Amino acid sequence: MTAATMTPSVLPFGVGLTDPAPEEFQTTVVDGQEFVEIPGGLTVTGSVRPDDSVDPDVGPGDRTPEWHNLEPFAIATKAVDRSLYLMVMGYPDNGRSPGNHPMTRISWPCVQKYLDRVGDRFNLPTEDQIETAMRGPALDMRRVMEEESGRFSAADFVDFARDRFENFVFGRNLSERIYTDPTDRSFRQRTREQPFYGWRVRSTISGLLTHDDVWYGQGTTTSVGWGPKGPFGTYNLNGNTWEWVLDPYIPTPGRQFVVENASRILRGAGFNKIFGLRAGIRAATFPEDFNDEIGFRVVLSPGARKAAGV
Repeated sequence: MTAATMTPSVLPFGVGLTDPAPEEFQTTVVDGQEFVEIPGGLTVTGSVRPDDSVDPDVGPGDRTPEWHNLEPFAIATKAVDRSLYLMVMGYPDNGRSPGNHPMTRISWPCVQKYLDRVGDRFNLPTEDQIETAMRGPALDMRRVMEEESGRFSAADFVDFARDRFENFVFGRNLSERIYTDPTDRSFRQRTREQPFYGWRVRSTISGLLTHDDVWYGQGTTTSVGWGPKGPFGTYNLNGNTWEWVLDPYIPTPGRQFVVENASRILRGAGFNKIFGLRAGIRAATFPEDFNDEIGFRVVLSPGARKAAGV
């Protein structure tokens, strides 16, 4: 277990793109899986796209951005791979794909059987937990722009942040306004005078989408530990596979797109879905659904976190 360097009761507001660095968060290994401890506190989840677009193959669009006060949690840095799943379930390996690739073609009932087998130490993450793990800590936007561009410019911030940072706030409290449109006149005026914060659009250190950071169009999965770490030290939270979460599907208020009869939610996006490679995207589906792009990862239960000393 590495030493913790963050105050566990407050979700940190980062000062730069690599501060705090992924290795600065406490990790622990439980039953062969590495978990990273994510501090609790106030954070923002949800997203508003400029055109409120949805993918007809995915739906149902993003959730409206909202403040949430999260309890600390520990999420697996990697998705459950085939070797671990087959070992836990006692199934033979048919050699369909490498053992270090994510366990895919797995439905919601099959995930529940896995969780029943491992006991009450693990569960699926909630939507708020997995999205927080994707985005990382909030970033001081003035500082980030100064570090990259040499100075902060309110006039140039819209272009700087486009498709990279979103959900901007000027403080940490549940009543603080969340600015989703950086062209808003009052927002631009306040940025000239006050520090403000925002969250990454994607689970990459830079917030950008590059071939080195995520998967798309490759036609298959890669190993669960492939690629650079995300802001909290996780792998594959955007790309490789969609992942089951604990929450049921509830249509987003005010959005016209509704997936009839759907009851479950997937997050993260798979290897062939460039549209979904954002922290805010959701896919509504059915419990019985399974394909080559659906997998899962787990979080530690409160009791398991306590037993592990995190």
